[in-house]
Amino acid sequence: MADYLETDLAYIAGLVDGEGHICILSANNETSFTTQLGISNTDREILDWIQGIFDGYIYDKQKIKGRKQGYQIRWNKQVRIKEILTLLLPYLRIKKIQALMVLEFIDICKGNRINKLSSEEIDTLEELHYGVSLSNRRGE
Repeated sequence: MADYLETDLAYIAGLVDGEGHICILSANNETSFTTQLGISNTDREILDWIQGIFDGYIYDKQKIKGRKQGYQIRWNKQVRIKEILTLLLPYLRIKKIQALMVLEFIDICKGNRINKLSSEEIDTLEELHYGVSLSNRRGE
């Protein structure tokens, strides 16, 4: 991880709040879960700057006719997501609840596959997945 200022963390947290996503994704008919953190923007330069601090992968989003090209920086590894969210947490406003749920999810998983967890832990993971999904919904 590169050097950063506290103001950098606050700025990046603002981008996560406004242009980002913090989620728990299900796969294989909800028998497997993963976490993801990402920020979308049409300014590739700002995402390159974030990548210089936190690594991550930058993807070109599908171009929509009449709109600027969009990009997304994304992190999928739980260890990295935990590091980043822990640093950004004091500055997050809108997505603070999602961040706390994802951090709890990561702590429960501890890198284990779902079949190595207790039934209570799996129930908690499913509740966290549902909670993050609800808080990420658009509209009413």
